Amino acid sequence: MSQVGLERQVRRALRQRWWLMLAYVVGWFVWQILAIEPVARWAVSTGVPVLAVQGVGFGAWFLSLLLTFRFIAVMRRNRAIAGILNDELAVANRRRCWTLGYFAFLLALVPAVVAAAFQVVDALAVTQMLMMVAVSVPMLAFVWFERDTTG
Repeated sequence: MSQVGLERQVRRALRQRWWLMLAYVVGWFVWQILAIEPVARWAVSTGVPVLAVQGVGFGAWFLSLLLTFRFIAVMRRNRAIAGILNDELAVANRRRCWTLGYFAFLLALVPAVVAAAFQVVDALAVTQMLMMVAVSVPMLAFVWFERDTTG
């Protein structure tokens, strides 16, 4: 395999990983945010077709999940490209994302505890919101850190 061909494949794989992660987290977020009862009630009152939007979010999440599994299988066959994708910068970015997600979750606990203490929302809604923060913040941070800044 030529060096130019390998570089082209690596750039393509990086773009695929970036778009898959972005589609995954956006689809999951749309699907989950409309599953929270107060948000769903508000959306229905403003005329948003909740089930349709939630279905689109679930579809985007599920399709990106399947494509992610396919991407992982392809990367297992292409060890050279997978090794380049998982370089020291990617490992450092993953570490930064875990740290950022941890502190975002701790920060999100503050309004959750206050909301639970004053019974503003029920425990299920608080749990769903905390789960959304715990999943979406690290993934969006990784998408941000891995963006293409070459122009």
